[in-house]
Amino acid sequence: MAEKTDVLGYWNRYYSSKESSKILPPSQFASFLIGEIPESSVLVDIGCGSGRDAFFFAQYGHDVIGIDGSISAIENCKERAEKEKLNAWFLQGNICDSALTSRMLEIAPFTRAKHLTFYARFFLHAITNEAEDQLISFFQQLGKKDSILALEFRTHKDATLPKSTETHFRRFVDPVELFQKIGKLGLHVAYFVEGFGFAKRGLDDAHIARFIIRK
Repeated sequence: MAEKTDVLGYWNRYYSSKESSKILPPSQFASFLIGEIPESSVLVDIGCGSGRDAFFFAQYGHDVIGIDGSISAIENCKERAEKEKLNAWFLQGNICDSALTSRMLEIAPFTRAKHLTFYARFFLHAITNEAEDQLISFFQQLGKKDSILALEFRTHKDATLPKSTETHFRRFVDPVELFQKIGKLGLHVAYFVEGFGFAKRGLDDAHIARFIIRK
């Protein structure tokens, strides 16, 4: 979903590696969110990557649509979804591409869903400010009444802390600024928390923020 070819190249290489093919347990954020969304919710995983959380939600009976800019990631997810016979669809695309909206509307479970959950874990800090605005607009345009946008991302307080993965593009987000932006757009922050211990991986105990935003 990155805007620069070199960034997209990084993720294509990463999702072609053996490391990314490991099947991991769901993230803490996904485990938390599963109790916050209706059973009938269709979940849109934006920046789904390896499908770690997308498949977790699908295994719980949700129809899932995964979106990622990496061709490697999407091909891997499609293969696994077919093998496990899960109700999961995967689209390769960029959140800034207006054609993505029409492609979403071609997926039957999405158009008939009574409730929609838009989920983006560790995605917000991997895109530009402009793409952040597009993400929120994407939610505003496609979300129905009572739809939610669930976000987890590295904050500005994480910028100088150790990282377990190699250096690549990251934009550290000030949650207060995001909170203010959400309010100006007429959206409601139903849940907010920030701190350590939410996404620990080895020596990398990221300072993260979590938002649940409602229309």
